[in-house]
Formats: sequence, C-alpha cells, structure tokens
Amino acid sequence: MVRRVVDAVLAAQVLADDTRFDRMGNEATMFVRLDLADGTAVQRCWHVEAEVLAGHLEAPPALAETLAP
Repeated sequence: MVRRVVDAVLAAQVLADDTRFDRMGNEATMFVRLDLADGTAVQRCWHVEAEVLAGHLEAPPALAETLAP
C-alpha cells in the first residue's frame, strides 16, 4: 500500500496557481501522514473531492483508490 501511495504522489501533476484554489473551494480536508523509519514524519492536506494534494498537486485517481475511506 505504501508503495502505491508514493508512486501516486510522485506521478502527480503540479497545478497552476491560478486554478488550484478554484478547484478546492471550501471542501474540508483530510491529511496524509507518512511516519518514516528514521523517526521523521511528513503530513500534507488532501482535498479528496477536488483531487488536490498539499495545495498544489493534482492527486491521481490511484491515491483515492488506495486511501479513500
């Protein structure tokens, strides 16, 4: 599962600044958090319906297929 999430994020397209906020609207966010083996962690917001990750990446369908509740 982790490999699929990492591959999906690495495949994400970067959204232009002038379109990304229009897509997100007022949607509530979820968070994707990865706890790494070295003790560090990375957490980013995910707008599921808008398919936007971390405010500037177009989350591919594979991310939703793997993580969506």
